[in-house]
Amino acid sequence: MPALAIVPVQHLNRAKSRLAPAFDPAARQALVQMLLAHVVTVLQATPGVGTVVVVTPDQTVLALAEQYGTRGLWQAAGGLNEAVQQGQALAQAEGWGTLLVVLGDLPHLTVANVTALLALADAATAVLAPDRHGQGTNLLAWPAAKPLDPQFGPGSRWRHRRVAAQAGLCIREYWAWGTAADCDTPDDAAQLGLLPTTAVAWDE
Repeated sequence: MPALAIVPVQHLNRAKSRLAPAFDPAARQALVQMLLAHVVTVLQATPGVGTVVVVTPDQTVLALAEQYGTRGLWQAAGGLNEAVQQGQALAQAEGWGTLLVVLGDLPHLTVANVTALLALADAATAVLAPDRHGQGTNLLAWPAAKPLDPQFGPGSRWRHRRVAAQAGLCIREYWAWGTAADCDTPDDAAQLGLLPTTAVAWDE
């Protein structure tokens, strides 16, 4: 059965605040939208993904989700983990076999990455794709029928391994540049070639 893919996105005016030293607010919002468009496009092109749902408290992002041809799910309150919980409830209510959570800041994510990760998932297994520092979680897939307490945030790789074990699931990890290379800091943006172009005024 195809997976339900959830992409949580916070308010645009709060997104990627750690990039503030290198990006002004308008540039940060533009970056978030560009990265989201890429992630959604990849998921839509992945045969193992049945539906893509963008969960957000931001009306602009909901409108973007519609433009991208995805489903938008309004998030009334809470942060990233609450958005994932809403996605999990939707997956259970609609009878999806696998729930896939994908963070929306992965500029090098590919269809091959998502396909390979989903191939590792089954009714008794959760699959985790860590960030490139080996600390966070950028993608997480697990059987929708097995409630899992999402633990996204700093150090989430280890917390997700723990809650998966508590849910009676085996845990496998998928490592690839496309799933690991996220963009949270100016250093990340520099390494990924995403820094904004700055106009320089020359004296005559």
